[in-house]
Amino acid sequence: MVACASSDGHRNNVRTYLPVCRLIAQSRLRVFVSLLAQLLAVGCLVVSAVVSASSALTLEEALRAGIEARGNGDFARAIALLSGARSNAPEDDFRATLELAVTFEWSGALLKAEDIYRELLKRQPNNAAANLSLARVLRWRWQFEEALYRYEKLLALGDASDGMRTEAELGVAQIERAEMRLMSAQRRLQRILSIDPLQADAQRELELLAATEQHRLNLEIARRTSSVHDTTTFSAQWTLLQSARTTLRIGAARTATTQQPIATDTIVNEIANIVYAEQSAFTPGSLAWRWRAELRDRPSQQSGYLVIAEASDAVSPAIRANVALRIDGPTELTRRTISGGLGYAFSRSLDSGLTLFVSDGGSKTSETTLVARLGWSQERVSAQAFSSRTLGQSGSKHTVLVNVPVGQYQLRSQFQRDAAAKTNAWFVALNVPLARGFQMNLQRDSNVSEHSWTLGVAAAVALPRAWLP
Repeated sequence: MVACASSDGHRNNVRTYLPVCRLIAQSRLRVFVSLLAQLLAVGCLVVSAVVSASSALTLEEALRAGIEARGNGDFARAIALLSGARSNAPEDDFRATLELAVTFEWSGALLKAEDIYRELLKRQPNNAAANLSLARVLRWRWQFEEALYRYEKLLALGDASDGMRTEAELGVAQIERAEMRLMSAQRRLQRILSIDPLQADAQRELELLAATEQHRLNLEIARRTSSVHDTTTFSAQWTLLQSARTTLRIGAARTATTQQPIATDTIVNEIANIVYAEQSAFTPGSLAWRWRAELRDRPSQQSGYLVIAEASDAVSPAIRANVALRIDGPTELTRRTISGGLGYAFSRSLDSGLTLFVSDGGSKTSETTLVARLGWSQERVSAQAFSSRTLGQSGSKHTVLVNVPVGQYQLRSQFQRDAAAKTNAWFVALNVPLARGFQMNLQRDSNVSEHSWTLGVAAAVALPRAWLP
């Protein structure tokens, strides 16, 4: 009984002191949390004070670090640093804005750089560096008209440095060369060199100008020999570079073929004449187009013609859409072909395409053909693979073309497999430079019906610039 009484007393003591202990523990916890909150608040105030006290230094350091990172090719870090400096810069300090635009320009993001330059010029229309930089970006994007306006505005500013003025004059000369205003570009470059004979950029541009041929005449004679017939071809083509974007070609060819049919001993001579005109234009990352008109005359047959119109445009930086129309005749056997497709660039060296061709008329019935293409190029080496399938036919055609430099020569080859006809065809060609402007072409062809050799000599002559205005 005594033990039971003692145990009951102990329980009563615990019940008495337990609430008191809980109160003490809760009180200590509140004090600890309060002290911790105060310490955190003091730490934040200290950090804020340090940042506020060093904000001016941070702007200067970010500018220096961003420019250094850009010089080292670390564009991502440079953009991050200069974007932060731009956010912290006073309203009248545009250094970070200008350096950020230059960094985008160096990294290849020309549209972003252009937007920043335009934003800066809205606030400072006479900023010489921004006008010069925007003109440079516009020239690289082939926006020549506005680029010339910006260059001329810079040259009219009184506070532009001599270096800026020289760069602007060079930019105008480069645009004049691109637009084939060669004499004006030459006078401008000579004026720059009269002031500074050692100006390396002007010397290099003058060398490029001397190598720019506005129009040239190409002459070629070729002889093709096979077991079936012999063919001799004479051709002449005049090429006019109307601008850096547009090229005009006008040409004529005469082909004489000698053939001896197997069934008779009579030798058949056939003459064919071709006259054509062609114009093409291309703007990087934008619209490209080409047209060609051709007349064919064969005394033994009805005269024919060919009309081609093609266009393609960039849907996005990696995707191009293309359409084309081809009309081939004589009149009563006119054949029309319409095509359309998309091309996709995986990288600068690897691209692909898918095109649908729909034809009707002529001696054949209407047909639909799908062609897939994969291309690769690196400097002077290129390779392309084509696979085509005509709907309603059992097999496909596969073609591979390869161009490879062999020293100073150029080797071209093609192999084609027709799965439907179960036949192969190929050719190998070698271009051999003989002297300045002269070239020899040697080609070996092989298919099911014949094997042939072709030997040709071509000459290219640059015509005097004074021949055209």
